[in-house]
Amino acid sequence: MQRTIITHVGASLLAPRCAAFQGYKDASELLNALRDEDEAALAHLDAAADHLIANLNTIWVRGADTRWRDSPAEIASLSRLALSPTDRVVLLHSDTLTGRFCADLLQRALSAPFTSVNGYPHTLPGRVVAHNLSGLRVTDRPGTAPAAGETAAERFVRDGLRDYVEHVWNAYDELAASLSASGDQGQLIFNVTAGYKSMVPIARDLALLLTEHIHGLERPITTELCVLYEESSELIRYASLPVQFDWSKVYMAHLARADADAPGARLRYDHIAADNLAFFERAPDDEAYARLSPLGRVVWELGKKLAYAEP
Repeated sequence: MQRTIITHVGASLLAPRCAAFQGYKDASELLNALRDEDEAALAHLDAAADHLIANLNTIWVRGADTRWRDSPAEIASLSRLALSPTDRVVLLHSDTLTGRFCADLLQRALSAPFTSVNGYPHTLPGRVVAHNLSGLRVTDRPGTAPAAGETAAERFVRDGLRDYVEHVWNAYDELAASLSASGDQGQLIFNVTAGYKSMVPIARDLALLLTEHIHGLERPITTELCVLYEESSELIRYASLPVQFDWSKVYMAHLARADADAPGARLRYDHIAADNLAFFERAPDDEAYARLSPLGRVVWELGKKLAYAEP
């Protein structure tokens, strides 16, 4: 069985309850730099990674029942998946210095072979990658102003969802190619324990759409979501239903126009068919026109990958 695990990254390793990172000698300086989006924080990467890995090694060698609680949420959830050296992990983080920093530390910690004891999630170097999701942030960067009337949420729907579909599709495509060569079975797992909770329904819809595509091609791949339940060490695994999605009823040309920047190409909201309304919402600058809804963005970006969009 070959597995690729899409793992949402948060900042749990910096939280006070995460014993694995407590005691870092320059914690105050580091946290202040991360909060201010000051790239001086990156100078701490090597020392912070050494500190984290040493603490994780102690926690997992000890084998106490608290090791899931004492570890970052991403490490704890991956351990419950019984991560193996042959699995591939794709870390997706926010468009912030904190997200980048945490993803880098996790990437290093997941590739540390001497920590692989008592179920610690260890994979081989090179099989853990990290990617940024453009626009995925709570607020604007310090010292910057949003584009005219644009909110952080709007930027994420436009840019972040495009990145998310891109990275998930690439992970799926690489897994499918590997299975084609080996004849093995495969799993694409969305680990949504950490990170922004607004990403969970998006991951779910993408898993369902990919499942429909996989079944149509009769590929030996399953998809599922998993989440570490609240404060416990129990992992909830939720397999994707084999749904049917009729791409022939999606007006891809309308989605393309709703995504267009040129004023002359814009789509009027009253021209949208009733069974396609979920893919659109009224444009805030002029409600006579439509823009892509979050679902529409996912369908549009995936549709292009599946070659349903017109050239």
